[in-house]
Amino acid sequence: MHVEDRVSSLAPDAFQQAFRIQNELLQVMLRGGAIAAVAERLAELVANPVSVSDPMFHFIAGAPDAEHGDRHRRETMLRGGTAREVLDDPVAGAPFRRVAAEGRPVLFPPFPEHGMDERRLMAPILAGNELLGYVTIAEETVPIQEFHTVVIQQAALVLAVQLLQQRAVLEGELRLRSDFLRDLFNSTGTATSMRASMLGIDLFRPWDLLVIQPDDLQHWFFDGGHQTFLSAREALIEVARRATKRSAHGSVVVQHDDGIVVLRRTASHESAVSSGARHLADTLRDEARRNLPSFGTLSVAIGGRCTQPADFGTAYTRAVRALDVNRSLGRANQTLSLDDFGFYALLHNQNNPEELLQFADRTLGVLVAYDTRRKTSLLHTLDAYMDENGAFRRTAARLDVHLNTLRGRLERIREVCQVDLSNAKVRLGLQVALEIYRYARPEVFGPISPSTRNDN
Repeated sequence: MHVEDRVSSLAPDAFQQAFRIQNELLQVMLRGGAIAAVAERLAELVANPVSVSDPMFHFIAGAPDAEHGDRHRRETMLRGGTAREVLDDPVAGAPFRRVAAEGRPVLFPPFPEHGMDERRLMAPILAGNELLGYVTIAEETVPIQEFHTVVIQQAALVLAVQLLQQRAVLEGELRLRSDFLRDLFNSTGTATSMRASMLGIDLFRPWDLLVIQPDDLQHWFFDGGHQTFLSAREALIEVARRATKRSAHGSVVVQHDDGIVVLRRTASHESAVSSGARHLADTLRDEARRNLPSFGTLSVAIGGRCTQPADFGTAYTRAVRALDVNRSLGRANQTLSLDDFGFYALLHNQNNPEELLQFADRTLGVLVAYDTRRKTSLLHTLDAYMDENGAFRRTAARLDVHLNTLRGRLERIREVCQVDLSNAKVRLGLQVALEIYRYARPEVFGPISPSTRNDN
């Protein structure tokens, strides 16, 4: 039944009551009232608790306070959104999904197992076909009646205007901050500090810089059709903004290039290697996994501590490099920093990586060719031997071969490569060549385990 049909079916007094409530909400909006003011007035007019949430069921505003309503409403207000276990429940989550799918109000039955002891009426807040959020009336004092369906849809129209206005303001602020970050990462001038102050960012207090980046950029940002009402980029920014606000008050979240930059406000007494930054990074990954489960994982790189304008560009570069190295190594869902990669970070920073590969080929190319030709596993053997610091028994146990077999393989490596494995400098060169191959050409190690290959 459409809104017009519901209105025409209402009794005259109910129709007048619905019209009066709609007019009251419009007056609140026209007087410049915020979303919270509209929610508060709607709660007063329907004599029941009201909540407004975003498309991912994160709490935006509500009235009266969290002491009213059933346990589910109280927990939603206190935690900042509907718990994932409720949304994922095949039965209790079904009405939530219906509201979005059908684009109309849905009356929820009680689900006591999730603290939903009373009925609630939820309506989508729509701008055309775009879902902006939800408005809910919880049954507490007055039973939900037919006219409430008309009232909640009229309230949703008023809230849609306000959410669009709020989003326009936020998008403008994000654009300004994104432009500012681009200049900050390339400049240290006074003008940058002045612009930062205008945006509420004090560049001369300590900040931890983090960069969030999906492990599969194509899947998140360019593979349309997975996110019906809200782009993945906007959804990720919203999740990051809310998680950061709860974990690190006063911090800044800005979309920048293929990632999201988080400037975490830190206390001056915190150590340079901040455990707080890693805790925030872990929180961001966990929140994205819970709230955007269909989009895969993301990694968060900690660029470092910034105490003056010149530090921000360096920290950002280090964070992006760490993410690049992480992706090159095939790793995902990581909290990381460039220092975590040691030798690999140096490899990734080379201006001419071909020179590194040429060195590796000169050192170990003949061994790779021998393995390929003879179907042997000498490169694996050398790698294990180096990794075990030349310890015979540990290497043999790792390869699951007899000590005599290991000695035979090492002797063959000496002959093929014409090297002296007892020479420390020779071993260093071999180790470097192995690490270059592992980073830039991992296929040379092959998929077959060493113990299953021939020895000769």
